[in-house]
Amino acid sequence: MEIPIVFISSTYEDLIAYRIKARDAVAKMDCLPKMMEYFEAGGNPPLKTCLEKVRSCDLLIVVVAHRYGWIPKQQEKPNYHKSITWLECEAMLNAGKKVLTFLVDEKCKWPDELKDSYELVQALEKNEANIELFKTVNLKTKRLLELKEWLKNETTPAYFTNPDSLESAVLLSLHGWQKEKGKEIWMERREITEEDIPIDYLNWLMERCTSIELKAHLAREGCAPPRLSSVYVPTPTAEWRKEKLVKSKKEGVLFRKNEGFALLLERLADESLYVSGIAGCGKSTFAKWVAYLICSGEMPEQIQMKDSEKIVENFPDALKGKMPVLVLFREFWPFLEKQPGRRSLNRKEFETVLKEYIETKFEGLDWRKTEHYIDDGKAILLFDGVDEIPISSGENKDIYYPREMILDGLKSCIPSWKDSGNRVLLTSRPYGVTEADEQQLGLERSEIIELPQVLQQLFMKRWFIALAYGEKMADEMIWNLAEREELTELTGNTVMLMAMCILYPEGGRLPQDKAELYHLTIDRILYNRYRDPVEVDKAHLRLSVIAHGMHTGEGLGEQRKMPLAVTTKNEIDRMLQFYLEQQTYTERGFTSVAEVREELLSRSGLLIQRGDLEAAFYHLSFQDYLAAKRLMQLAGDNLHPIIDEHADVSEWRQTLAFVFGILLREKRSPEKNIQILTELIDSVKQRQWVRLALLGDFFEIIYAKGYEPAQKVTKRFIDFCKNAIEEKAPLAQRFDLGRALGIVGDPRVAVDLRKNLEAYVLIPKGKLTLGETGKKETIDESFYLSKYPVTNAQYRLFVEEDGYRNEKWWSKEGKEWRDKNNISEPQFWKQGRWNGPNFPVVGVSWYEAKAFCAWAGGRLPSEMEWNWAAYHAEREHPWGKGEPKKEEANFLGLGLNRTTPVGLFPAGATPDGLMDMAGNVWEWCEDCDYEEVNRRVVRGGAFTTNAYGAPALECGSGDPYERHNHQGFRVLRVPSH
Repeated sequence: MEIPIVFISSTYEDLIAYRIKARDAVAKMDCLPKMMEYFEAGGNPPLKTCLEKVRSCDLLIVVVAHRYGWIPKQQEKPNYHKSITWLECEAMLNAGKKVLTFLVDEKCKWPDELKDSYELVQALEKNEANIELFKTVNLKTKRLLELKEWLKNETTPAYFTNPDSLESAVLLSLHGWQKEKGKEIWMERREITEEDIPIDYLNWLMERCTSIELKAHLAREGCAPPRLSSVYVPTPTAEWRKEKLVKSKKEGVLFRKNEGFALLLERLADESLYVSGIAGCGKSTFAKWVAYLICSGEMPEQIQMKDSEKIVENFPDALKGKMPVLVLFREFWPFLEKQPGRRSLNRKEFETVLKEYIETKFEGLDWRKTEHYIDDGKAILLFDGVDEIPISSGENKDIYYPREMILDGLKSCIPSWKDSGNRVLLTSRPYGVTEADEQQLGLERSEIIELPQVLQQLFMKRWFIALAYGEKMADEMIWNLAEREELTELTGNTVMLMAMCILYPEGGRLPQDKAELYHLTIDRILYNRYRDPVEVDKAHLRLSVIAHGMHTGEGLGEQRKMPLAVTTKNEIDRMLQFYLEQQTYTERGFTSVAEVREELLSRSGLLIQRGDLEAAFYHLSFQDYLAAKRLMQLAGDNLHPIIDEHADVSEWRQTLAFVFGILLREKRSPEKNIQILTELIDSVKQRQWVRLALLGDFFEIIYAKGYEPAQKVTKRFIDFCKNAIEEKAPLAQRFDLGRALGIVGDPRVAVDLRKNLEAYVLIPKGKLTLGETGKKETIDESFYLSKYPVTNAQYRLFVEEDGYRNEKWWSKEGKEWRDKNNISEPQFWKQGRWNGPNFPVVGVSWYEAKAFCAWAGGRLPSEMEWNWAAYHAEREHPWGKGEPKKEEANFLGLGLNRTTPVGLFPAGATPDGLMDMAGNVWEWCEDCDYEEVNRRVVRGGAFTTNAYGAPALECGSGDPYERHNHQGFRVLRVPSH
């Protein structure tokens, strides 16, 4: 079914807020609004063009107040002086199409400055009135009255007094029009009967999922927030094993021919998933998007970029007709029975809790209908936010373990749900689900990756167009971000990017760092709601008190080890009361904590009511930031004990990083931060990996501001990082510490490959047996091969020394390709996910790899040389024999779905000392593929490759111009160099 297109006709400047309300009403009714703002820029377009575009629509909505509007000169009867609004209505009626009329109530008080007569009043006050102005105003006033009478005769008008009343009137009229046209959306789109899925439930869930709750951050006065369907961009994940695998004719194994990112919705269509991702990456939004699509029955029409950059997301057939059940764990866990010592649930017990949750929280759906759909395999169960379930609850003898209980219940339910044909989605921050839990849940893991640049740009365009700022502002922000490389880590995060879009319209200013971004965003939200700076400060402080209480239990008589993401109204009252009792002053006009609580819930835009009795912050990261602010207020300069107390709890990591960042910003000097670093380094005990990962965050914050701690402090941290790699710390912390090692200066990796032979490993000459054929090949001369794949830090020297412009390093074909495509750096050079100093450089073509090798005084290895380096001495794998293990290489099964710092898997080293010969990145070789001579050989597998068989023997090929995020290379040098 095609989406009806509705044209909105009115004057513009006097009715901006009204037009936005009309537009949103049209969108709510699943129609596509078209407005004159969407016409090409450059002033009023030709009348003929305007009317053709109007006639192409299915319906016209006309809104008339106290201005007549533009009178086109090109009209057939210019003496009639018909306004463009009048002409548009005529055109639609003459085409046999419907016009819905909305007139301002004449009894409604209307600002004088928004009337046609105001121009004459101003001129009279300034003694500038003349006969021509009088005639013009008189004509418009007279013709406006005639237009209103004409509309009353030709149509049946509805009346409005303010933007909200207009929205209600438009919704009602559109509903009547849809019924009249036989376009009742649910029945036609879904092809189901009301007996199947309750329509009231679908309406309720769709409305719950499509709104963006943080309304206070919108820039324009009177501007309604965009709806999810207007601004959502596809959620990206890494490619997975079932996608684009091609059989190699050469060795009969599978390799990945293409790359980039996959769309998470497509993967969910294929199988049930556990979706992991950092704060703000879009886990909850994705769950809502899935529910919204299933409720609406089709993919909404959305703004796209130019054809070459379109990211097309389709509504998968596998999800159509499923009944969506969206379970928010922050609301769900309080329904558990508070039985002391309890850690487990069986299937019956879990479904009993699920029944109570659905019948309490949902509208229009009961458990009988839900159970019927689950039993028939026609449900999609969306469980959001394992990390928001507390690890433990209660005190002393009454303590029980909600997270373990819920995960245990899911383990007992998911296999039978899946076997029946249901689809399951489970989301969490990485620390919410352990590796053991993940294996027992029986769900394939898919990590949400940072938004690629093309999706960032698409989001910005959709956001600013949805808010009527226009595409121009999106283009300006895109250009400004390109100049701010230090913000790339933030723009890949959906919540952070949205916050920047919120802030950008005020003077085109972008924040300096993450702490400042949250500071500016929260201040902006509160100012838009309260206006008075004194009231803003009060709200900020009260919200900080609540966030801190939710983190620590202060004011509730508890000592929490980890933050809770949901609180109750009663708990808010107790936290505020406790805060007031600690003060030596009272606030003038203060009445009761209950009134303060209700005012924060209804007005702040940050603390959101969840049901009748509960509340939560709009996003957990806002709670983290506000809790950090309160911690600093309470601790003063004595921050080390507080940081030390929570440094070993993963759930506190972001809050403590905020503390460190805020301190650096407010003190404007690194002295206190470096003191904290030094004290924490001195307190670290063996194998405190979470604490060390937090220290890595602190070092990153310090280095980003251009400061460095004392050499002995940095050296101790470097030693800890190296030790974590050597001792095979848990992968998540090992990855974070390896990344931090690159930021402070990884001593394992020599930066300049031209001057440092210690960056290479000497590979002796010898004879290699080839695969199943048993053929012997001789390596006549020993050679040096770089110990690691070339890193970003090593490649940066080439870029900075103008290697892309120096013709000396480039082959004829490489130069032609470079110049034709205007290439001056690797594909992902400015994307934080790929550009860590000690990560392998990716996004480099075979031409770029060859140019770098020539600059470094070497060349790419031949396929034979690469094989010899990986396998001489008849090894089954680079490291020896036996099936690949998780500690030996970065393969797909690890769930990282990204490159890792080089050398992060020392157990996978060759006996000669080469690292990462299997996994992490495919590596370009010099040779052509002998079956496809225009392609070049790649070896070794990557993070996108399954760990089966002999992974380093994985052989593929690629076009020499391909620039993928899983392709890198090494440098070979002969001893004479």
